[in-house]
Amino acid sequence: MKKTLITLLICFSFLLLMDHNANAVPILNLNNNHYYEVVSMGIGSSISWADARDVAAAASYNSLGGHLVTITSDAERDWINATWPANQSLWFDTSNPLWNHWIGAFQETQPLGQSDPTANWQWVTGEAWGYENWYRTEPNDNAGSTRDIEDNEENYGAFVPLNQWFDYGGWNGPGYMIEYDIPVGNGGNVVPEPTTMLLFSTGFLGALLRRRRV
Repeated sequence: MKKTLITLLICFSFLLLMDHNANAVPILNLNNNHYYEVVSMGIGSSISWADARDVAAAASYNSLGGHLVTITSDAERDWINATWPANQSLWFDTSNPLWNHWIGAFQETQPLGQSDPTANWQWVTGEAWGYENWYRTEPNDNAGSTRDIEDNEENYGAFVPLNQWFDYGGWNGPGYMIEYDIPVGNGGNVVPEPTTMLLFSTGFLGALLRRRRV
């Protein structure tokens, strides 16, 4: 029984390390001391805006809780563009690491027949909405009722050309960006990081081995 448990713990620790390295380690923005992480689902996988929001809100890194990224200034935009550069000569650049990745912008649902694509946009954090970086004619509710089964509108923000924003429906996208800036214990999420879980499982394994030698 002990051998089986030890084997399972070793496998669990290995899987945690693999998961932690599946995407790049969060990068620190020295301008605001927030960490940012791009999570790409991989070939053949995708995620809805709502699911990305929930996963980001359950994440933590370096004792900071996460959320879908909120971009509220030129300085923050410029740092993201420098860190994950897009090809400035291409409009449809699917090689852009942020292409179609969800951000923390959403539009409050409006009654049918009263839709204004530019109205009632909000950030998932509740930060004041003011700064915008929409691409050309966006937001525009261009997909209409054929794409978003939830509310018949494009109510969710995503990166697209040149790391600017499109409004999209709630369908699945290839990934999302997390911003870590909420101190855990002050409204943040107390979710063990993979490294923490690895240390815990390793310590537990060591305790079992010591007990066995006694």
